Amino acid sequence: AAGAHISIWDLATTRRTAKGVSGHSAPLTAMCVCAVPARGARYLFTAAADGSVRRWALDTMRPQQMVADAHAGAVTALVATAAGELFSASRDGTVKQWAPESLACVATVTMTADVGTRNAVLDLCVAPHAAHHRHLYSTTEAG
Repeated sequence: AAGAHISIWDLATTRRTAKGVSGHSAPLTAMCVCAVPARGARYLFTAAADGSVRRWALDTMRPQQMVADAHAGAVTALVATAAGELFSASRDGTVKQWAPESLACVATVTMTADVGTRNAVLDLCVAPHAAHHRHLYSTTEAG
């Protein structure tokens, strides 16, 4: 599995407590934990250089679902919000919002410098701005 593994570390002891395979055929590039408050569920999401995104059961570390073609380029960031939203960024110049339970893409934002020119998205964060409104912050390669 491309030599990448997921490790779980105990921060109190600074020791690794578990290790599992990546579940991707390409090197891992990002991961995050997303809680879905309405269901009381928590998942680990991983992403890879081949554009794939995978959901894991956090309690068992078993892979559950994968979107092999989530992006046309390497995934560079995964971000989860306190409201249970999941976002991914990619070198393909897009940021996508995913439904954590189904891994269905619910929105896509294309980062453009000029008409028809996409900029690779290198990093990402999402923050509340006002009631029921969020801002997306990203770093992109200069276009």
